[in-house]
Amino acid sequence: MPPGRARRIVLLALCLLGGAAAAQTAGTGPAPGLPREAGVWAELPNTKLSAVLPPRLPSLGYGHTDAIVGAWNSPAFDAKRRRIVFVAAGGHADYQGNEVYSFDLATLAWSRLRDPSPPEAMVPFRARASDGKVISQAQWCQENSHPCSANKDGTPVSVHTYAAPLYLPEQDVIYLTGGSRWYDGVGISASWWLTDLDATPPTWVGKARGPTGWLGIQTAWDPDTKRVIVRGYNRYWTYDPATDTYTVRSRQDGGTGEGTSMVLDAAGRKVYRIGSFPGRFRWRRPGEPTTWANRIPEGVPRVAMFDLTAAAAAGDSYPGTSGDWDVELDDSPGCQWDPVAKLIACFGTRKNRETWKATGPALFTLDLATRVWKAHEPPAGSPLPPMISQGNTWNRFVLSGDHAFFIHGTSKNVWAVKLPWRGVP
Repeated sequence: MPPGRARRIVLLALCLLGGAAAAQTAGTGPAPGLPREAGVWAELPNTKLSAVLPPRLPSLGYGHTDAIVGAWNSPAFDAKRRRIVFVAAGGHADYQGNEVYSFDLATLAWSRLRDPSPPEAMVPFRARASDGKVISQAQWCQENSHPCSANKDGTPVSVHTYAAPLYLPEQDVIYLTGGSRWYDGVGISASWWLTDLDATPPTWVGKARGPTGWLGIQTAWDPDTKRVIVRGYNRYWTYDPATDTYTVRSRQDGGTGEGTSMVLDAAGRKVYRIGSFPGRFRWRRPGEPTTWANRIPEGVPRVAMFDLTAAAAAGDSYPGTSGDWDVELDDSPGCQWDPVAKLIACFGTRKNRETWKATGPALFTLDLATRVWKAHEPPAGSPLPPMISQGNTWNRFVLSGDHAFFIHGTSKNVWAVKLPWRGVP
């Protein structure tokens, strides 16, 4: 081969390799259109989940398709594919559909990965018994020996998912457990895996039932033990996906924790819950008489902490915090562990300390070494996402790379912000 031709072939190969490497790097980096200035929010255009709703909608109950996101639901984050995934989200009398939706952080686009079960395959919320009388959903299930947690086609009924959906990296599946089922709102113990995540549609597989009917479920993946930490109905449990078994980890304590957001510090072996603790009770202000609804002891709000190294009989403890602790008063704020900054990062609201009313959305970080909260104010005049009136943010606030994403609603655009505490120019 002539020397000149060989040189040209080598140069061409190097260019192709370099182009492939550049394409691979670009695929894992931030998508075009994301905010570049730290602390600045941006509404991402054409990112409404409603654009990919099925053409034939299931029964809406007395709710709306906005219930897919807004009715006590939050997604799982598929870190392998960088996708935010809503599964069987609806529940109670808000939405019957059990479809699966995905928001791709590389393309900033929604897709419907799985259609809802057809009407004839869904558990009816009203039916006629063998004697012709109108019966309820639960009565129909009993008469037909059918579990009300599953449709006739072997898929889960839609539920209020709370903060239960979770990506399991070892199994490459999305895990779902418990929830408030369509239509009667009963808390269920059914557990599921969504498998074949690269396929369209992915496949539902029923797994071992949880120990009890769970509402307000929260989950976290423990990379050290390769188990799921589950908080449901007053207790902590662990779920071992390798053996499909549950183990109790704590005694019963007060409240379901429905109004809190759970974060795992894996290195510190502690679980933290932030929000209007416990459940729907609120903090008692100094000097205010004690009532059923405000029975949290007066004083500075607290964060609930569970030590994973403690004996099974142990429950939560309440380490004090200081600083900009406004987010502790929010109902189920969006909180995540930042593995780079080694902080708890939350999306919640600033408060007027005299009226305790929310004044606007804000980002917060909690330094676990000092237990000091810091509110990160956006640059003056920059846009802000809307506040959520009823809370229930949970995992709709997602960290990925140097950005955070907020899924506001089914018919609302997604918002994104560049993390201001990372020190990235």
